[in-house]
Amino acid sequence: MAAAGWSALFLLVFVLLGSVLAGVRPGSEHDGVTAALLYTAAGLVALFFIARVHAPEAELREVVGARPLGVVSAFLAAVMGACASFPLGALEDVITRRFVTAEQAAEYTKILSSVGRNERVAGVAALLLVAPIADELLFRGAFTTGIARERGRIAAAATTSLVFALVSSANDLHYLPLYFAMGLILAHARLATGSVLAAIGAHLGYRAAELAYTLRTHGTIDPLVTGLTGQRLSSRVLVAAALGVVFSAWLLSRVSEGEPVAAPEGEEQ
Repeated sequence: MAAAGWSALFLLVFVLLGSVLAGVRPGSEHDGVTAALLYTAAGLVALFFIARVHAPEAELREVVGARPLGVVSAFLAAVMGACASFPLGALEDVITRRFVTAEQAAEYTKILSSVGRNERVAGVAALLLVAPIADELLFRGAFTTGIARERGRIAAAATTSLVFALVSSANDLHYLPLYFAMGLILAHARLATGSVLAAIGAHLGYRAAELAYTLRTHGTIDPLVTGLTGQRLSSRVLVAAALGVVFSAWLLSRVSEGEPVAAPEGEEQ
């Protein structure tokens, strides 16, 4: 319940900041850089209050679980995230084709055409780099630290993934299954290593693979802005990528080097 409340605060701050800025600078709602910065600011506000309320004496790095991470663990987390981008990207494409209407697609294209190329590049860079870090510090960071200590790892993974999915799909709940699955993968990175840095690495790996695939197949970053990727992969590629997720997740659990997330009394470490 606490995680849901803090997520509501996060969304409220994000919406309020966006509304204020839109009133001062009309059109800013279509600026990817502005959106990423506002998203990050809202996450930092939520983190500040979480730290003040739940752990006033603890350092922020302890609250978010920023523990040292070995090179092997960091690499495996990034590989896991990169592999996950293919099956989850295919799922996103199915949802988009099923629920995004032609009118909505035309509106996305119209909005995109009004934004200069440099602004689009900066916006995508901000959304692929800044926003994922804000996500991880909040959901796989502070939320996971508290829930894992009070309720255990399984509860932490399920709860933070659901809250992450609700926040990420707030504008369109059709995408909730996509973000819930993504949240579980990122939660594994955090819980297997005890470090939010692994979750950040997995998330950045996901976005890097998404960017590379989009540039290779479309020659432009525009689909990342509109969400209309049109991703069509063979079943062999999807199966191989899914196996890559499972194998790298297993290896990550076996070779993790970070401090384990604390568990409730009676739960085996």
